[in-house]
Amino acid sequence: MAANLETSLTPAQLEILKVLARPMSEQEILELKQLIVQFFASKLSQEAARVWDSNGWGPEDTESLRKRHLRSGVKNA
Repeated sequence: MAANLETSLTPAQLEILKVLARPMSEQEILELKQLIVQFFASKLSQEAARVWDSNGWGPEDTESLRKRHLRSGVKNA
């Protein structure tokens, strides 16, 4: 079964499992979760900035988007 598990995981997942093979306290687990969230939040922010810049959007676009109700397509006053 271990071989099957290894073939279904990505190289990144396997590396993380190797790092986490030692016992961890609840506090360490919480800190690790926070680091992972910060990592992906940073990646998301970088991608959003890249898309924003590639579209040439500016402050007026920010204000326009802020006033829109994007889920329903209804604009706020």
